[in-house]
Amino acid sequence: MRKMALTLVSVALAAGLAYAQTTISLTAQTADAEKGTVTFAYTIAGRSGHDAAWRVEITVGGIVTSNFAECAWCDLPVVDGSHAVTWNARAEGVETPDLASTSIALVAETTTKADADYMIVDVTSGKDSLEYPVRFAKAGPNVTTEQFNKPLYKFGKIAFKRVTVGDFALTDGDLPYTFKMGVGQVATGTAWHPVRLTQDYFLGVFEATQQQYTYVVGSNPSSWKTKETALDSIKAEITDYTMHPVENVAYNTLAAADTGLFARLSARAKHLGTTVGSLGAPTEAQWEYACRAGCENKYHWGADTETSEGERFEDRYGWNNFQNNPNAGIAGRTHHGVGEKLPNAWGFYDMTGNIYEYCSDLYAAYASTSSSDPEEDPAGATSGTARVIRGGAATFMLTEMASGYRRSQDSSTPGGGWGGFWAPVMGARLSMTVQ
Repeated sequence: MRKMALTLVSVALAAGLAYAQTTISLTAQTADAEKGTVTFAYTIAGRSGHDAAWRVEITVGGIVTSNFAECAWCDLPVVDGSHAVTWNARAEGVETPDLASTSIALVAETTTKADADYMIVDVTSGKDSLEYPVRFAKAGPNVTTEQFNKPLYKFGKIAFKRVTVGDFALTDGDLPYTFKMGVGQVATGTAWHPVRLTQDYFLGVFEATQQQYTYVVGSNPSSWKTKETALDSIKAEITDYTMHPVENVAYNTLAAADTGLFARLSARAKHLGTTVGSLGAPTEAQWEYACRAGCENKYHWGADTETSEGERFEDRYGWNNFQNNPNAGIAGRTHHGVGEKLPNAWGFYDMTGNIYEYCSDLYAAYASTSSSDPEEDPAGATSGTARVIRGGAATFMLTEMASGYRRSQDSSTPGGGWGGFWAPVMGARLSMTVQ
């Protein structure tokens, strides 16, 4: 492996007189020509104010670097002390970075919830914390949601991406709508019908993981959390479930006042000391709109299940269809780490397979049909005990990976209605509507 040490650059921050004492210095930069990466070491001294009020920017040859191995471009360490981050220059199409012109700066972060493309909630301070710091970020050049596919955002930080509902560009006659929902089966209560969403929302890039749940609630209800609790036949396969979806949890437990995951996050997720909003499960319409990602075909990747070369699309995007894929799962088991498959077109991982995800709606057959006026911000039935669940699971059939496929699930017992055998396939993806 060939490495070379390069010129050091130091930059002092002058972001107004109040912060004139703050400095940030690039103390080392080392390039790995074989891997196409550059490691930057830097120090920060004298910084004051809330962490979310600041952002580190590293510029190489006029390019603001974005693809880092340890963290997302918008989330480089900003606290006083020494830090090191590795930039994947090759992933950004830069084979020979001009490191002689490297500069580093600590800049005031001005992105707010109103104009943010991403939201990051840091829960590493644990269940007794009074605040989970929130950072908002705006997308820029060379920025993709895949840059959040790192352990950091599966352990102690929860990454959200904004879903923009747009200006109702689609029309059904003279009536505008956001998308068409369902699978066209009137008999099963899933009629194909137009829906109008009126508010943007943030949706979890990944399903909520066991470690994130443990940080917030203080315990882990999952059936699959250590190799000692796994089936004998797969004990050697997995040793750590912390980056796997939290499961074996009832919706009522997630939504419990004060003690549930949703309530605790909503009370503690704060940007510059102010709560950001109500975090919980998405509505069924929000879930399907994000899953489809603009695709009206049966699956979010298109109408077909196989490429011309015989590769199965579902193998690219989701853990599913155990009957035809022995590597997909063992009955009753959800043990795949989040983000191990490709994301959908809007950058969300595991929208199909892995676990069934709760929606906030109480289950009922759709009242609307393809000939109905667009339904605005549907929120499900007004009574009942079963919640809508979406996305299929690692041990279910391919048909359940369809974007419009839905099931009902008892709210109070994980696996309720199907028996305890199904408890390990029930989990959640977090959402927050932008008011």
